[in-house]
Amino acid sequence: MAPMAPIPSKLRSATASALSTSARALSLSSHLLEGLSGLLRPAEREQEPVAADQEPGPATAEGPGPVATTDPVGGVAEHARTFETHVEELAAKPAAEVISRIEQLSTDELERLYSHEQGNKKRKTVITAIEQSLAPRQGT
Repeated sequence: MAPMAPIPSKLRSATASALSTSARALSLSSHLLEGLSGLLRPAEREQEPVAADQEPGPATAEGPGPVATTDPVGGVAEHARTFETHVEELAAKPAAEVISRIEQLSTDELERLYSHEQGNKKRKTVITAIEQSLAPRQGT
């Protein structure tokens, strides 16, 4: 292996200067972004304690049930959508709309929707469409 030629001092000096300038620019950018992120972050809100006679939402596989949060801009309560409420919202729609959305649902959502239909509205067209969609997924 041949020895490397020495780097000329002017090139070394220019490279060091460029790297130093880049480091200062990155440091300044980091400080600016940190300051901006502090302005964009919603203020810490104190959670209101749950009254003794009030229970939190039902627990799900993902964790505790839905909790209403406050929009930091307008103070408007948001609806926390869960797996169960998604299926129940869909089940409340007209049969034609439910059937049109069946292919977009996961197997778990289809099974939940099927149970909901069997126990509530009992719409034969919806139940049949769910069964037809589930059949290929279950290998029957």
